[in-house]
Amino acid sequence: MIGAMRRFALAVCLAALLVAPAAASAASAASRGVLTTAEYAQLASAQKALKSVSTAKATVLVCARTKNVSQLLKAWKRDCNGVADYALTGIRAQAAAKSCTKYSSTADRMVCMYPTYDAFYRAARAYYRADQRVDELAQARGFDSACVAVIGDPITVVAAEGRLAKNLRQLVRALYKKDAPALEAAATRADKDQDQIQSNAPTSLSLCPHR
Repeated sequence: MIGAMRRFALAVCLAALLVAPAAASAASAASRGVLTTAEYAQLASAQKALKSVSTAKATVLVCARTKNVSQLLKAWKRDCNGVADYALTGIRAQAAAKSCTKYSSTADRMVCMYPTYDAFYRAARAYYRADQRVDELAQARGFDSACVAVIGDPITVVAAEGRLAKNLRQLVRALYKKDAPALEAAATRADKDQDQIQSNAPTSLSLCPHR
């Protein structure tokens, strides 16, 4: 059980860094469906920086440097921070899975793992909601689905994020109830969700009209 959980946590951490979203926002009705010059500059800079980061802490710095030039970009910045927090809490969960092997009984190990996995679930839920919000704002702004996938994430990826949050909630409940079979089942489902989240999303700004 502990071994399976350790592999799961590692997969999630790596995926969080690979799926770091890019985004942009709108300033007025006049820019409907078109990135403003300021938005495009911020998005291009963020995309370039995110390609070179290898840690969650480095992702946080990219988020911090991005300016809130519009409401959509402000939402993206929350999403960017959500990705970083998701990765950091995943790393802590992975460490907990390893550290908690010091306990001899499965029940004691599950009690030990509960706090960090609860934090991991909450970070996953926040990440999902932030990503969902970015897509909603981009769609309302008038961007087509291809551009929305660049600004935020493809609809299939966002759906997988929602399922992942739901299954992590079930995983946390299983830890709380010390239900090992339910824990394994939830972890297996979450792994499948994670595979879908890892799917490559389009990143070319050429898919988004801009000034």
